[in-house]
Amino acid sequence: MKKIVLAIVCMASCLWSCSDDEAGNLQPTDSIQLSKDLIETGFEGGTDEIVVTSSGDWRMSGTSTWVHPSATEGKPGDTILFTIDPNATDHNLQAEFKLFTGSAVARLTVTCGEGYVLMLDSDAKIALTRNGGEFTVRLNTNIPAEELTCTFSEGGDTWISSEKSTDVFGDLVMSFSMAENTAYSDRSSLLTISGHDLSAQVTVTQAALDYLHVECQEVYQFNDMSAATFTVEVESNVDYTVTVPDWITYQKVETRALTTEVLQFNVSEGTSTRLSDVVIADAKKQYEFSFSVRQIAPGAQIISIPDAAFRNRLGKNNWIVILDENSDEVILKDLESIKEVDRWYYDILQVSNEGIKSLEGIEYFTWVTICNLGGNPDLEVVDISSLTSVTTVNVDNNTRCGTIICGENACTVVQSQRMDIPKITVTGNKVKEINLTAYYISGDQLQELDVTGCPNLTKINGYGRNNLQTIYITAEQQSRVDAGTLRLESSSASFVVK
Repeated sequence: MKKIVLAIVCMASCLWSCSDDEAGNLQPTDSIQLSKDLIETGFEGGTDEIVVTSSGDWRMSGTSTWVHPSATEGKPGDTILFTIDPNATDHNLQAEFKLFTGSAVARLTVTCGEGYVLMLDSDAKIALTRNGGEFTVRLNTNIPAEELTCTFSEGGDTWISSEKSTDVFGDLVMSFSMAENTAYSDRSSLLTISGHDLSAQVTVTQAALDYLHVECQEVYQFNDMSAATFTVEVESNVDYTVTVPDWITYQKVETRALTTEVLQFNVSEGTSTRLSDVVIADAKKQYEFSFSVRQIAPGAQIISIPDAAFRNRLGKNNWIVILDENSDEVILKDLESIKEVDRWYYDILQVSNEGIKSLEGIEYFTWVTICNLGGNPDLEVVDISSLTSVTTVNVDNNTRCGTIICGENACTVVQSQRMDIPKITVTGNKVKEINLTAYYISGDQLQELDVTGCPNLTKINGYGRNNLQTIYITAEQQSRVDAGTLRLESSSASFVVK
């Protein structure tokens, strides 16, 4: 009996030992998880982000023309920003992505809701007789009829009215009624149907009331056989024919419209550039016309400012004269005129929070010493290299501004807000300081700073930039770092010679 018990104990010990050996030989498994597996946006698109939790480095597969990830490979804990373009189609969009770590796979789906569509499915030109009547406009649209508006140019709303809208085989058919034309001239109006920032246009014309009147005597009598002449007056807005016997001929000797008036405008003498609008309208303002009058002083400098937002803000600052809202061309005011308007801050370029995308034309404002350019998230490049007196460049809240070109300006660059891109490059031979100090920000994507184009840089402040890892410098700048003449303050980022 004792032998049997001893044998059982030995067998159990062997099994326990084998179990321990097998457990020790198990390899750690690959794993990857996403903070979310679905990103949904409306038709307007937008941005969203996910956090990757993985057992090792990861990579992403999958492409889309309308989804743009900020990275396709990375490390555990990375955040990926997805930018989704607006959906200009009438159907939902969907894209699929896969993220891998070893043998582990995580899937991500991105969707964008259907957009609005508004297109003509009928003729873009409609012509009716003077009697008027009904006409229809057929639209391919998914916008509800009650969300569409109709506007008419040239006072068209006084003789065209909207009646009803019906759905016909998937198209929206809008019915209109046109009044009789009792005037002696043709009339035309541009019908614009709009909704949700889309529009379709139809040119509507109506023939005039036909008119023909002959002012003549009842009998023209000549008392001999000598040759003679006489005249009659024909008033008409239609073509007409004249039938005569073979011994009488005729010719038109004068042509006049039914009614013609000539208005003479007189422009008085001036001393400086000026412009204004002239409006001509009927008493009820059913018809209204306007045109501009410009008086340009000799020697005025006409420049180009392509960005409308930049142009409008400069106009508000009284630095330029805008000639036409739809034209890039403006008149540059001289510095003395600008000082008359603002004698204390004339040297500060104040264009914050204007939705500016381009600073092209900034080179004309050579007196500027401070550039306040913040709050323009679509401004990706700031180039002030054409200026020479700037001491401060502020690009706060320009979340996608990754390139700052300072040229020969001895200036400080300031960016104290969250960045949506991973890298900023600053160049400028005389840039002294780059201040990235950021308080209480979240979602900051800034990881790299390239200052290799700033040979005289003395200080970088990275306070609050917790994701800033790398600062690229030259070998010469590295020697200045070692000597203490190029300092990095409040940051654990590493200098890397590039």
